[in-house]
Amino acid sequence: MTAPSDQLRPALLPARERSRAVLVGSSFGLGSSEAADVTRRLATEALTSEGSGGGAFRRENTTLLLDPERPADVLGAVRHAAEAASDVLLFQFAGKGFYHEERLFLGVGGTDPYRLEDTGVSLEAVADIMSASQAARLVVILECGYPDVAASALATTAPGVSVLAGRLSFGFSDDPFTETLVRGLVKGVQGGPEVLDLLTLKNAMEGAYAETRYCVENEYIGAPSRVVLRGGGDVALGVNPAFGAPEGNGALPPHPDAVDDWWLGE
Repeated sequence: MTAPSDQLRPALLPARERSRAVLVGSSFGLGSSEAADVTRRLATEALTSEGSGGGAFRRENTTLLLDPERPADVLGAVRHAAEAASDVLLFQFAGKGFYHEERLFLGVGGTDPYRLEDTGVSLEAVADIMSASQAARLVVILECGYPDVAASALATTAPGVSVLAGRLSFGFSDDPFTETLVRGLVKGVQGGPEVLDLLTLKNAMEGAYAETRYCVENEYIGAPSRVVLRGGGDVALGVNPAFGAPEGNGALPPHPDAVDDWWLGE
């Protein structure tokens, strides 16, 4: 039965009693703890925050794995969540990815790049577990490199999964993916809707990347990164803190074109 508090929430948000999330941050092969650190923030500051509207997920229904050692640790957590979820099932990974024989593997502490079948987390295996769940809405968020490959692979193996993905950005990118997602969920999207569905977040993140080009005078900065989205119109990850609020509160722009308007004073 849906909890009374869930009955009062917008329908796009997860029904918290019936939803589960597995968040994984892996430092393997990155030379820093950034992936684990930002994944912790995504969990504690954004997805399970008890701020306005409550968190998208209950903390007790959210599994946070920081620097796991074995693929079994990750797949076991996904399987446990999949068995319990009947509304939204979310899997998020931030860390290094490996593309091998047309398959994408996610790196964990014990991953051997030369033995990925045995030591890496197969994205296909994650998708298979999620697809077998009774959850009505499936979401995968990835910052591991190969975003187009990931979206294409999931479209084949798990066509019901919504995907939000970006290229690996830890330590060397002007366009952080997970960090910008956290900012969007915590600060909101200026001029955005009441709740933050995946399309709104995708457009706002690309807007933030465009904004960087205006704020940073650097002739060597490249073109803005692209966020890959497939599906996502039926699920939101939080209430928009900037909904109806005045500008200037740190919220993300609603889309790249809005940045042109703001900086040109239109």
